[in-house]
Amino acid sequence: MTRTQRLIVMIMKVSVCLAMLLVMALGTESAPAKLVNVKGSTKASHGRVVNVRNFGAVGNGLTDDTAAIQAAIDAASKTGGGGVVYIPAGHYLISKTLVIHDTKSLILRGTGSGGFARPYKFNRPRSNGTDLIWTGQAGGTLMELRWSGAIIIKDLVLDGRDVRHGVHAAQAGILLHMVSRIGGGTMLQHISNMSFIDARVGLQMGGGRHETAAENDSDVLFDFLTFRSVDVAFKTTQQQAVDYLFNFVFGLGCGTVFDIKAGGNLMVNNAQLTSCVLAVNIQGGGKNSGTYLFNNMRCEAQRRGTTTANPGRWQLLKAYPSGQALVRFTNFDDCQWYWFEMPSAREKRIPLCQIGPAATVVFNTSIFNGPIARLDGTKASPAVLELHNCNLNYVTPTDALAANPYGYFRVIRCRNGVGPIFPNLIKWPALKTVRLKANRAYVGQTLKKSGQ
Repeated sequence: MTRTQRLIVMIMKVSVCLAMLLVMALGTESAPAKLVNVKGSTKASHGRVVNVRNFGAVGNGLTDDTAAIQAAIDAASKTGGGGVVYIPAGHYLISKTLVIHDTKSLILRGTGSGGFARPYKFNRPRSNGTDLIWTGQAGGTLMELRWSGAIIIKDLVLDGRDVRHGVHAAQAGILLHMVSRIGGGTMLQHISNMSFIDARVGLQMGGGRHETAAENDSDVLFDFLTFRSVDVAFKTTQQQAVDYLFNFVFGLGCGTVFDIKAGGNLMVNNAQLTSCVLAVNIQGGGKNSGTYLFNNMRCEAQRRGTTTANPGRWQLLKAYPSGQALVRFTNFDDCQWYWFEMPSAREKRIPLCQIGPAATVVFNTSIFNGPIARLDGTKASPAVLELHNCNLNYVTPTDALAANPYGYFRVIRCRNGVGPIFPNLIKWPALKTVRLKANRAYVGQTLKKSGQ
């Protein structure tokens, strides 16, 4: 055997050994968690796993599974936290509110959210995920998260109407309602890969019979959410409703997507909204809850407007805060270029934004295809808008804005689509500049009083 042949044989032997070691390593990996009744002794690496089927849930779209799913939730909650409630794929009819009450570190999960798909169309199943379908009284709540912390809910469809019974079937009032104890907050909840379909409200923070005005709903991460045919997608009702982070939001045919009745401190990254009447409504705000940040948001109309109910011109923002509100949009895209074909002159004048007293709104690197804003400030509390490095199509800065005497704006370094740069356009109060001597120390009056 030549040296080359011996080398080849050696390499082959080493390769076989490495392959055997790899197979052995893979074979020693932990097996998937066994789904058992919580009364059993099997545990998963992240806590006890409860399968709702072991409590009698069927998921056939015909049986009322409310009691079985609630029993599974209650059993997992009694383990002291850390349990997992697993709902296999199926269509589960819910006639009374499912409640996760006074627990911590619980995971409620299904097998998938199904995107925009409905569980039923003309009595035929469409989604292969886990669908919870409201069959209770009109205006009821499908699921409530009450006085609990560090809860994860994921991979579910929450459907507010059993469409097998037609459009006149009872519609849910709220699909997921989150409430908390006074001063406690909801403590870092995580809502992921969920679809909210056909209800008055998809997600509501606070309000309801279990809370007072002093109670606090805050600190929630939302990602990969779909809202379809809901009057309001996300709603806050308490002044202490603060600190919400959304990653990847999809909306279709909704009324208002983000309805901030009180509170604030909202961040939204990557949102695609199609035929939604209003993207953001801000009535909250304040010294501790007045910031709103939107990155990579796109608003589009599916078709040309033909009626008052369907004007084909959806609005991005109404900001009339109860306190101060600072709102920033980065990389916003106004995909509604049909506005100039609207049937009436009134509809052509619909602005993308309406900005009231105490609101400051800033757009960076954004694209506009129609009228941008109307500003209505007061002498004591102006309305402010700034556009920086934006592109305007079909309109110019001079005809895209309207403002009362106390509505101020600055349009800086903006251009006409792919064409020339617009002159800067500024409507701003004349303010005297206060200049300090550069070569002297400076301490503000507040710091002087504090001794700093």
